Amino acid sequence: MNALLAVLSAAMIAVLFERLGVVSRASKVSRIAAESLRVVRDPDVSDRIKEKALRRTAVRSTNLGLQIIGLSLLAIVIPLAALSAMEAVGFGSVASVLSIWQRLDFILGAAILGTIAFFISRTVARS
Repeated sequence: MNALLAVLSAAMIAVLFERLGVVSRASKVSRIAAESLRVVRDPDVSDRIKEKALRRTAVRSTNLGLQIIGLSLLAIVIPLAALSAMEAVGFGSVASVLSIWQRLDFILGAAILGTIAFFISRTVARS
């Protein structure tokens, strides 16, 4: 039962990461940095405009970074809270689920399946 809970809670974390927009915010940070780099490398742009672009990039990246941290915590806390609630009523064990999460076979399986799911979802989203 704990193995099933480990798989379901890990899947729930992955789904929450996507639904809460953590992945899209991380991609946005990359786009913002690339845009800023283009401005800085342009020899026709004045130093004042370059500095303004870098400041704007720093503020936007910091803002997105803080959002990513908060939403990541939320994506992890929600499944853990659900596991705690289930344990309180005698269904499963948080400690057992956490020990399953730490096993190398579980980590590798989750990484492989998560990567496959990520690319499938991106392919479907582009269609």
